[in-house]
Amino acid sequence: MERGVPPGRRAAAEEKPGAILAAALELFAERGFHATNVPLIAERAGVSVGTLYHYFASKEAIANELYRRVRKEMEKAVYLSLPAGVPPSEQFRVLWQRYVAYAMAKPLAFQFLETHHHGSYLDEASHALDRQVTAGTHATLDLGRLAGVLKPVHQEVLAAFTEGAVKHLIRAAQEGRLDLTPEVVDQAAACCWQAIKEGWIQMDQFTLPGETGRISLSFEYAQCGADGCDCRGTASIASWGFQAQGKVWFSAVDVARFHRELSACYQTVDGTATFVTHEENLKVAVVFGRRGQVCIQGTFRETANEGNELQFRIQTDQSYIAQSLEQMAEVVKRYNA
Repeated sequence: MERGVPPGRRAAAEEKPGAILAAALELFAERGFHATNVPLIAERAGVSVGTLYHYFASKEAIANELYRRVRKEMEKAVYLSLPAGVPPSEQFRVLWQRYVAYAMAKPLAFQFLETHHHGSYLDEASHALDRQVTAGTHATLDLGRLAGVLKPVHQEVLAAFTEGAVKHLIRAAQEGRLDLTPEVVDQAAACCWQAIKEGWIQMDQFTLPGETGRISLSFEYAQCGADGCDCRGTASIASWGFQAQGKVWFSAVDVARFHRELSACYQTVDGTATFVTHEENLKVAVVFGRRGQVCIQGTFRETANEGNELQFRIQTDQSYIAQSLEQMAEVVKRYNA
């Protein structure tokens, strides 16, 4: 029997390392690393000081083990398995939602990481893990930057805008100053995305949805002049379980012409509306048939991989096209095309 430990706080042998780490997490979050000593951790964990030293050589060893566990847990919850086949803005929104969800569900772990992220007591294994996780996060942002989506600035500048903003919102929510509903998080993510993406226009998008897939075209940058607007965006296609995504160049005039053709076909329930990007890596034909049936078909070729071409055929009907026409009308109006 361990001396000096209340019976109700004693942990079973197999549970003791976990109990010690849990107690340390509470105390580090409440008091900070330097104001927490080993006897306090042992008392909170329900073990003797001697037992604690049996499992951990020092307070620093506890902090490092805790740091590595929490860091890995957060990485898995937030950054792994991001949705594929969607525009970068959607991936960014999902990242924000996951980050907020983790912080609100694990407030002690989040506070521990924030308080001890650059602790001088972290060992090389913890620093190596930190570099690995940070490199993975920066790689996600760098893919967007290299593709021309994000502003060409230093990664730490992007981190200041993104991480600083979301952490401020989380603190406001934890202090009761803000209700972080999914809608509020989406609004905040959209504001931050506008700040870091290349170009200063509002993100626009229209989608051609169907029963067996969909095509989305998002506007991520536009250079507007007297002759109209040349646009760069992301085409995202899903068809019968296959997905593809890549950069496309087009003009606002192209979208306006496509909108007019599609509207005419919609009114007469007949005909074909076509859309082709400047480099012809995306070709779309919307074919109207009998009784309001519609087929969206064409090809998409990834510019980074010329040999990777997706031929798609998406079944849909007039009810879906009505939604697309509304979205496209807003885009045409915004660009005065």
